[in-house]
Amino acid sequence: MFVVVGDLLRQPGVPPPLAQALYQVAAEIPGVDSIGNVVDRAGRPGIALAMTSDYTGWTVRSTLVFDPSATTLLEEEKTLLKPVPLLDAVPPVVVGYTTYLASSAIAELPDPLLPVAPANPPSPQGSIVRPE
Repeated sequence: MFVVVGDLLRQPGVPPPLAQALYQVAAEIPGVDSIGNVVDRAGRPGIALAMTSDYTGWTVRSTLVFDPSATTLLEEEKTLLKPVPLLDAVPPVVVGYTTYLASSAIAELPDPLLPVAPANPPSPQGSIVRPE
């Protein structure tokens, strides 16, 4: 159920009263811990809930960070709590996170056949352009 709350809150346009209700649902799930006040990776204050599970075979703590009014999901994080043979890391170690800076719905998807301009177009001579 904790995963479902995160899935629902990840959608754009969740009305604040629904987000608050989902926060309350998550907080009351057996096994969910209230972490309390935190700061996300973007430097925003938040409140966090976390749940530890091993349904994947690894012991992982999933954390949801909400804004202080519990109306917006700010961040999600997965932390490995026990060693696994595939990783050369000493737990606890963050193995994944997503920070949400903005969320909105769009009217329609862009045409996937339209060419997309490269982020850093090559110079006319094909060489690296250095700022002076």
